[in-house]
Amino acid sequence: MRWARTKDLWYRDHSIINTEAHDRIGLELQGEEEEEEEEEEEEEEEEEEEEEEEEEEEEEEEEEEEEEEEEEEEVNIPI
Repeated sequence: MRWARTKDLWYRDHSIINTEAHDRIGLELQGEEEEEEEEEEEEEEEEEEEEEEEEEEEEEEEEEEEEEEEEEEEVNIPI
């Protein structure tokens, strides 16, 4: 009887310890997943910002080219 009680207590204690360890590991993994998701979101935002900047630069270049063409046309107008 004493052996059975000791055995039950041992299993209970180790079960609690294992559960706590499992929970802690689960939380660590969850934290890592959240960090990875945040990093992915940041990378996506950076890519979007870069794309927007590239589009703005292209638009500015097009505007400059149009202005240069207009200036050339103004210069070439016969009076």
